[in-house]
Amino acid sequence: MKVLFISYYFPPINSAATPRTNSFYNILPENDITPIILTCDIKKDTSLTHNIYRADTHLTWNRKPNKKFLSRLYEKFILPSSDETWVKAGIKEANTIFKTHKVDYIYASFPPIAAFKLGYLLSKKYNIPLILEFRDGLNFEPLIQSHFAHNLLFKFYEYKYCKHAKAIISIGSQLTNYFKKNYPKKKHEIVFNGFESKDIP
Repeated sequence: MKVLFISYYFPPINSAATPRTNSFYNILPENDITPIILTCDIKKDTSLTHNIYRADTHLTWNRKPNKKFLSRLYEKFILPSSDETWVKAGIKEANTIFKTHKVDYIYASFPPIAAFKLGYLLSKKYNIPLILEFRDGLNFEPLIQSHFAHNLLFKFYEYKYCKHAKAIISIGSQLTNYFKKNYPKKKHEIVFNGFESKDIP
């Protein structure tokens, strides 16, 4: 089975979210699951290349400054954590992925919300089941404290993406209980954060 993981955070980016996707990348092949990573191109990296695809973002300063600026304005005043530059570049990069791989599932990890939008668009385009991962809440206990209009958008997009999803995964019981209550017809699972014993001295 092949799973396309859409995650903004992946090595060499130093983020609290990075180890989770990196662990999936390292461990899932032991369970006959081939992970394919679609991530951002903030930092150039050549140490990890197998089944890893990187798409431009508005944080990539040396390319397309006008598009980067417009994307940042959109994120600041319309929809936080959207990064439209990455979404558009990710769709283009995905054309290469789907020509090379027969993908069985798309797994999108939030935050940012751009990962959900990218996963949703690719799921619709290629008719592949979408799995959503909430590492934080979107409408429920949102990570981003925003004004009223943003909160309405968060509620709208959560409903839109969850309604389309095949399954919803979160990292804790409170989030999962919220999604079970609001989207009872969906499949729900908890995948806790963990650690790799080899990383402990």
